[in-house]
Amino acid sequence: PFERFMPKSWLNVSASQTNSSGLMASAGIAGVALADNTLSYNIQQGYASRGTGGSGSATLDYKGSSGEYLAGYNVTRQTRQLNYGVMGGILVHPWGLTLSQPLGDTMALVRADKAANVKVENSTGVYTDSRGYAVVPYLSPYQRNIIKLDSGTLADDIDLTADTRRVVPGQGALVLADFPTAAGQKIMLTLNSEKTIPYGASATVTSGSQTSSGIVDDRHQVYLSGVPSRGTVKVVWQHDGCQADYVLPGDKPVIQLISLQCR
Repeated sequence: PFERFMPKSWLNVSASQTNSSGLMASAGIAGVALADNTLSYNIQQGYASRGTGGSGSATLDYKGSSGEYLAGYNVTRQTRQLNYGVMGGILVHPWGLTLSQPLGDTMALVRADKAANVKVENSTGVYTDSRGYAVVPYLSPYQRNIIKLDSGTLADDIDLTADTRRVVPGQGALVLADFPTAAGQKIMLTLNSEKTIPYGASATVTSGSQTSSGIVDDRHQVYLSGVPSRGTVKVVWQHDGCQADYVLPGDKPVIQLISLQCR
């Protein structure tokens, strides 16, 4: 380990000497870098006696959401060699086309509508694209695979109703990991009313086909995500209810705090 001098790196040194081959020695450093360890590198320097002389090599491997990119350079006393390449996959599915890293035999399609650039945990370099789709290229067949999205990488106006899916694919299967999303703003409502709103009352905001709901706590507060900039909050409990119209201010903090009169 070489982390005392360079983060996430390893140093290697070797040497040998025989009567037939003479002295052979090498030293190098390898490691990973960037967020999510998407870049790996390996730099080596070697030396051999008996006329061979010095040699060296350097390789880079970057894993992105839409492919894997490689570059390398090798040098010896007699040769110079440059290598580069791109590997990836294209997946066509009912919702369009998604680029990916090299495809494995058993895969999952992540669908998180409108949730762009969300990290898929435990999959190096895999993020959702601009429409909210990603491919997890290597799953274990006939076993329970956990696919989890990092909710900390969500945009402020997108929320997930669940961040984890468990799938059990067959050999060679492509399975869907669907993550329902709520697009809109996040608000914390404090409800004031002449009625006694009980703990556990249900609060709902409906916008088109999207519904955001939450449970009122003992302080008459409720958290709602994916709500439009204006609408009506409907609060219901056993045999009674109330509702309140709201209009969100122009500024957009991560969570807006609003107090409403519920009638």
